[in-house]
Order: sequence, then C-alpha cells, then structure tokens
Amino acid sequence: MATILWPKILLSLGLGLLCLPRPLRTVRKWVTQTNTLKLGLWFIVIRLVIFFIVFVALDMRLPTDVREYFYPQAGNVLLGMVPNIDFASSYNIGFPYLLALSTMVVNSALSIIVLMILAEWGAFVVFARLFRGHAKETGSSVLAWWFVNPISVIYITLGGQDEAVILLVACLTIWLLYRNQHVLSGSVGILGFVCTKLLSGIILIPWLAFPFTRTWRTWVTIAAGCALISVISLFTSLQIIGAAREIGKISSGNLWTLAAEILGPDYLVTGVWTYAVYPVALIPVLWKCVRSPWSLDSQVMRIWGIAGILFMILSPKTFGMYFLMFLPGAIWLCNTLPRRLSTLYGVVFFPLVVIGQTLWFYAGKENVFNTIPSLSILVISVDILLVAGNITLVIYGLRRTMPAMAS
Repeated sequence: MATILWPKILLSLGLGLLCLPRPLRTVRKWVTQTNTLKLGLWFIVIRLVIFFIVFVALDMRLPTDVREYFYPQAGNVLLGMVPNIDFASSYNIGFPYLLALSTMVVNSALSIIVLMILAEWGAFVVFARLFRGHAKETGSSVLAWWFVNPISVIYITLGGQDEAVILLVACLTIWLLYRNQHVLSGSVGILGFVCTKLLSGIILIPWLAFPFTRTWRTWVTIAAGCALISVISLFTSLQIIGAAREIGKISSGNLWTLAAEILGPDYLVTGVWTYAVYPVALIPVLWKCVRSPWSLDSQVMRIWGIAGILFMILSPKTFGMYFLMFLPGAIWLCNTLPRRLSTLYGVVFFPLVVIGQTLWFYAGKENVFNTIPSLSILVISVDILLVAGNITLVIYGLRRTMPAMAS
C-alpha cells in the first residue's frame, strides 16, 4: 500500500497554480454563471472522483486518524459500547455516534472519509445559498477559491478530517441567524458541539457580527444547552466533553513552536496556560471589529476569518486542518488583500498550510528539533512564512475602512 505523502504535496502545488490570475478568473466566472444546484453537484463529484482515484484505484494508505482512531471508535459504538465509559472518544461524546452513521451504511473506514466529504459539500451549498442571496460578488469570489483550495481537498477529500462537520455547523448556524431562526441556530450549535469537539466553540464568534438585540435568543439557547451538559456530566457517569486530544500537544505554524524552532527546544513552552493567551488577545480584536462601520455580510466574514487566523497564530496546537473551521472567512480576508498579494496567498500560502503540517509529521512531530539540519531548516522556513502570512491577514483584516474585493 503506497504512501500518500507525495500525492498530497503535488496536488497542493497544482491546486495553488489554479489561483493564478487567469485560471482563477475563469473559475470565478464559471462559478458566477452556474446555479447553486449545479455548482454543488460539480463540487462533490470532483471530490469523490479524487477520493476514488487515490484510495480505490491507487490503493493509497488511509489517513492515520481515520484508520487508527475514527474507524475503531465507530465499531465500538456499533458493538453497544458507550464513549468515554467503555472506551475513550477522540472528542466529545457524540462524535463516535456520528462516525457510526457512516459505518452502518458501509462497514469500511472509507465511509468515514465519504461522510466528511458530504459534510463539506453541505457547508459549501449552504454558504452558496446564503451569500449568493445577500452578497453575490463576495459569495462567488469565496466559492471560487473554496472550489480549488488545497486545504479543502487535502484535509477532507484525502484526509477525512472532522473539521468538515464543524464547518457545516458554522455555515448552518449563520444561515439560520440570517433567517431569524434564533433558537434553531443555537440548538444546531449545541448539537454540533456535542458531536464534534471542544474547539468547535470557535464557530460562535462570527455571531458577534449580528446585533445582540437580534441574537439574544440564540445565546440563551446556547447557555441553556451548556447548563444541560453540565448537569448531565455532574449527576451521571456520562462524560460529554472529551478534551484528551485537544490540550497538551503542540504543532508547527504558530508563535510558540516557531520560537522554540529558532531558539532551541529548551524554549518550548507547553503549559496549559498558553491556551488562555488566545481568548485574552481576541477580546480587543473583536472590540475593534464590531465598532467598524462595515456591512453585516462583510462583518460576518471578517470576524470569522480574523478569529480563526488569530487562533492559528497564538494557540500552541494549530494543525493545518483547523483552517477548515473558518475557511470561508480566511478566503474572504485573502480576497480583500491587494491583487498581487492576494494571488501570492492562493499560489503559495494555502499550499504551504498543507505542506507545513506534512513536513512536521514526517520530521517526527515534537522531535522535529532533533532531526537532520536540512529538514529542520525547511520546517522553520515554512513556519516563518505561515506565521508571517497569518499576521498579515489579521493586520489587513483590522482596517477600519471597507476594502475592495480582489478581482
């Protein structure tokens, strides 16, 4: 069974080339002229074809998370076991049940990847329906980038990452808020949280773009759901929240690891307190955002993107697939950059998000500091570019004046 390393890298670079001005204009024009139903159909067909070629025709090795964690947990649920009691769930208690839905249909680890592809397809269609109706130019531009984005293709189509479900929940809750379905939006948010992981709480942040007088019922629903979860956890043996795989690990591409890569492993900071730096820094950033006189559509995308990008800078654990949770917002920020810089992000930055994590894993994860010098230099160089790119996006995103979308 062949390794999927080189197909990932080559496909990432190839998709990056589609973000050059001429091919991207062609894709954007096609997206603009294609109705949502047909666009969604092309989106999922192309991804299923890539999935079939890689995992069926070429028989490439399945991703580690799917093969060693997700599929066995789905099997445990089908055997009647209870997550976090009979076995440890990777994330919150509902996650193995979600995985089991796919393996009930086809008892194969491949079905889990298909489930994540379907989740992203749902997010894509919901986003298209929403922003094509409210801000057609913005929506079509983001959809064009999303269609050819290597983060989407590599981490979901070839990776089966669960962040696809979080992305779907984020798009659904925002869509429901636009439709004034406040209680339903909050309910979907709570259900999504139970069926994914602690980190999915980040999807609440774009709601701050809406006036509180409009969304207070949504926040009350969230508070009631959190209270219910707390009561169940306190008075029963069920452990609804599982954070075992979310805290205490590090990854590349953030300020914490970059400092240690440059200064040496003795400067690696891994205390739990480091996870508190992000929310503390987020408060003034959000305050600046909500006080800017931007349109609602732009504020939603802006806050969504900035909150996610800031997390990638300040959290000690920032795997590249985390971009999926706020991918539309990140793409929107890239689209507001000056034209040449925007092109550079499409051609170089997004492929580097995938390549950087791939290098980190193949260099030995936390042992990257002890690997051969040439590989360490390559990892450090990629991380410098990623951190600098993320910081640039936040700086541009915090502009007070409304930017023009790149064409």
